[in-house]
Amino acid sequence: MPKYKIVLTAQDREELAPLLNISKAERELMPQEILDKLEILAKEQEEGAFQDLEEIITESLHIVQSLEPSTNANSLYQTHSRRRIKHYLWWRTNREIFLARRKAARSKHRKSLKNR
Repeated sequence: MPKYKIVLTAQDREELAPLLNISKAERELMPQEILDKLEILAKEQEEGAFQDLEEIITESLHIVQSLEPSTNANSLYQTHSRRRIKHYLWWRTNREIFLARRKAARSKHRKSLKNR
């Protein structure tokens, strides 16, 4: 293994996926860097870690998008005082953060039970 950490991008995964089933003779002709990436990709596919990471990223994006002020904010400005709006936005943000943390903790717990 190299001294530095190798990180696979989505493009690397697409390009290296067909190369997972090549023969040993063909592997000997490849540079060491590509062989290291192939090993990492094979481990990811066995463990499924990349899919978990992808799910976490999409959940994080959904959380961030949900925290954006919505069109309902305009109606809030018209009907409520500034202090109530601030309180509501603070509550909603903290609620979303709490739900995201709870969801992550539950999935981590389920994953640890699965690995036992």
